[in-house]
Amino acid sequence: MNGEIRQELAKDRPCARCGTLFTPNPSASTGHSYCSSTCRNYMANRRRRGKSDAALPTAVQLPKCAVEECTKRAKNGTARWCNAHYIRWYKYGDPLLTGHTAPKSDGTCRHCQGKTPGGRKYCSTICENRSRSGKEDVARFCRVCDVEIPADSHLRRVFCSKACKRMDGRARMYGLTAKDYYAMYTAQAGRCAACGDATDSLFIDHCHASGRVRGLLCTLCNTGIGMFKEDPDRLRGAIAYLSGGAKSAKRAVAGARSPKHAPTQLGGSSHRRPNARQLRLL
Repeated sequence: MNGEIRQELAKDRPCARCGTLFTPNPSASTGHSYCSSTCRNYMANRRRRGKSDAALPTAVQLPKCAVEECTKRAKNGTARWCNAHYIRWYKYGDPLLTGHTAPKSDGTCRHCQGKTPGGRKYCSTICENRSRSGKEDVARFCRVCDVEIPADSHLRRVFCSKACKRMDGRARMYGLTAKDYYAMYTAQAGRCAACGDATDSLFIDHCHASGRVRGLLCTLCNTGIGMFKEDPDRLRGAIAYLSGGAKSAKRAVAGARSPKHAPTQLGGSSHRRPNARQLRLL
C-alpha cells in the first residue's frame, strides 16, 4: 500500500505557484507542491503577508534538456538543460564535461590571463562571473558623481565609493535623485549649511510641516534642530542663555536663596533633616 502511495506521489504534477509540471521527490512522505525553492519561498512570503492567490495557474510542460542523449526535462521554464547538465556547464563551462574529462587548469586565468593561485581556473570571483556571463569589460561610471568605476570591481557595482552610495540612499528617502543630492553637496562645498563644518556625511534637512527640502546638515546640527522642534524662538532662547550663562546662573542662585523660593517644611522642626521618603516627594 505504501509503495502505491509513493508511486502516486512521484507522478508529474503542476507547481502550485507557476504551474510548471515537475517530478516530485519520491522519498518525501507527502510529495512536493512547488517545482523549486524560489516558488516555495515566494508563496511562503505571500502567506506571511496574509495574501492568497485566487486560482492556480495553468500547467505548463517543461522543455526537454538541450543535450540530445538526455531524456530529462529542463530544470525550469527558462533553462536549456536539466539540473545535472546545468551544474556541469556552471562548473566546467560545457554541459558535456565532467570532473574526469574537464581540462585541468594551467595556472592561467581564463578571463584576464593572469596567474591563478592553487591551480584555479579564475584569479577571482569577478573574472569568473564575467566569463560565465559573457559580458565584455566596458567603462562604467558612478550614477552620482560620474567618476569611472574601477574595471576590476563587481559587474553590478554602480557607485564609485561608499559616500556616493550613502548619497543615493538619502536622496531616495525624500524623493530626490542622486544627481540632485550631489548638486546640493557641491553647492555647499561639502560643508554643513548651519555650522560650516566640512564632512562627507551630510543629511538632508527638510521642513516637517511642508516637506520642503532646505539643505544639507551635519549630524549634530540636524539632530539639534530636531530637538528644538524647528522653533526659532527656542533657538533664540538657547542662544541668549549661552551668551549670558554666568549672569543667568547668578540670578538662579540668588532666587533659590530668597524666602519666596524656600522649600516647604515637611513636618517636625525646621532643623530636622528630611528622610528618604520626603526626599522622593520633593
